Amino acid sequence: MEQKQGTGSRRGLVALFLLSLFLAGCTTPREVASRHPFRVPADTLAFANETVWRYKVDPIAGVQEHERKKMPPRYALHCFAMSRITKEFFLHARFIPDAPPLDGDSLRRRIRQVVVRGPRHVDADELRVEIPGFADLWELSTAQPDLLKAEAGGSWRSYFQRGNWRMVLPFTAGQRGREASRIADELGRGNIAVVHLFTFPALRMNHALVVHAVRATDAGWSFDAYDPNAPGEPLVIDYDARTAHFRMPPTHYTVGGDVDAYEVYRDWFH
Repeated sequence: MEQKQGTGSRRGLVALFLLSLFLAGCTTPREVASRHPFRVPADTLAFANETVWRYKVDPIAGVQEHERKKMPPRYALHCFAMSRITKEFFLHARFIPDAPPLDGDSLRRRIRQVVVRGPRHVDADELRVEIPGFADLWELSTAQPDLLKAEAGGSWRSYFQRGNWRMVLPFTAGQRGREASRIADELGRGNIAVVHLFTFPALRMNHALVVHAVRATDAGWSFDAYDPNAPGEPLVIDYDARTAHFRMPPTHYTVGGDVDAYEVYRDWFH
């Protein structure tokens, strides 16, 4: 009996120790990316996330119609995968444009070294993966789109991203405000954020993009974003503190409007 109690006590201490490490890891502030600020389009992907539907958007009337494309898209439903690998290259890669480019297999291995490090921590400059022969991610993805698409992962990343659980829970006005403030603070420290925009339960919007800059406004904040659906085109997401709502502008695939938003790929829960 005493031995069982001792075993249970030791197990309890081990569990408490592991829990403390886990919580410490979740609450430790992330390092600031020690590199140049995020650049558009240089630090983005040159290819687009295609839409399954063809949209007809009337932003004045606030009406959106859609029909399935006659020719199925070859690369659709990859906004999470594209946003994730964009952040991974920003955190873990260093381009060496004057060096000779690698052969296909060697380049694939370098890209995998970037991806395997994940989007939740920052590498010191000397630990970044070197990508020779290219000036930036835009140039690499222009020359090697199929290679980057393959290594970014499949469309399942959009459906099984572990932060999707947060989408089904209601957001209060206070939670929206705190999330907007936290993302603004993150960007102010030189980092970027992959943000999930959505409406629930009616999924008029269910999209991921990379927010990379912020400006204070009279109403709240304006966030500059890279949109995988429209590479090279600027996109601004506004947060209005008076109404406690994020707002998506009209695009070729949405009439825009109020959305909920939260950062993904930032810790073990998102």
